[in-house]
Amino acid sequence: MKIVTIAGATALALTAAGAASAQERITVNIGSSHPENNIWVYAMKNTFQPEVNRILGEAGAYEIVWVESYGGTLYKFTDTREAVMDGIVDVGMVGTVWEGANMPLQNVTYFTPFATEDHRMIIEIFDDLSENLPELKDAWAQNGMVHLSSLITDSYDIYATFPVTALADLQNRKLNAPGTSANWLQGTGATPVDGALTTYYTNIQTGVTEGTLSFASGILPTRVYEVAPELTRVGIGSMYFGGIAANKDSSTASPSRCRRRSARRRRRPPRRTATTSPISRRAPSTRCRPRA
Repeated sequence: MKIVTIAGATALALTAAGAASAQERITVNIGSSHPENNIWVYAMKNTFQPEVNRILGEAGAYEIVWVESYGGTLYKFTDTREAVMDGIVDVGMVGTVWEGANMPLQNVTYFTPFATEDHRMIIEIFDDLSENLPELKDAWAQNGMVHLSSLITDSYDIYATFPVTALADLQNRKLNAPGTSANWLQGTGATPVDGALTTYYTNIQTGVTEGTLSFASGILPTRVYEVAPELTRVGIGSMYFGGIAANKDSSTASPSRCRRRSARRRRRPPRRTATTSPISRRAPSTRCRPRA
């Protein structure tokens, strides 16, 4: 994941600002459907928030009071778009993979599997497209949001309770396949069951499903491998999963000089830092690098 060139970071940090004065403390509600051991949420808390604080601290005008609602305390994976769009949170993780009808362009990688396993390249492409391709940028605006940072997966494989050595092994099996990825199972004989990293373990443990289509950096912290020990390397590819987004109304309500500061930073080339999560050092993962 990239932390949007902190054009978004500063503007976003002031989401609930309104007409703030110098040295004012501003409350920003930030949340996710996934827990903090998820690589994206880990990066939101441990890289994104501190980076916003650093930038605003340099300016010396504002201090952010973060109200954290991680781990699905306010909304679940099926409601990530609505949570940000409706202002339940000012900033949140939005899983566009579950929004195929409302945000189809953000699902382009799920409609083109086996393209690449290079998640770094997907990050670069989608951070650029989300900022500079009007159709992608407008899709966020039309849903009442401002895109701040891309969320990318490492390559999808099959994690299951049974070995897969041939396509016939999938016949009459039930697999969790989140959102648009359900299309990948067409013609295989398997039945897709919607879900998320927050549901896979229980789904498989209780027999609702017999495995899942997923990726290593998500499977590891959720320990899905305990109930689905059979890994079949398929190399479906890295995917643009969604983004960190700010509520559009809150974002545009921030003080004008902060928006100008944000705009200047958005024009600067992105800086890169090493992956911050200890989880990501044990498995291929998305990256968290400051951008905007």
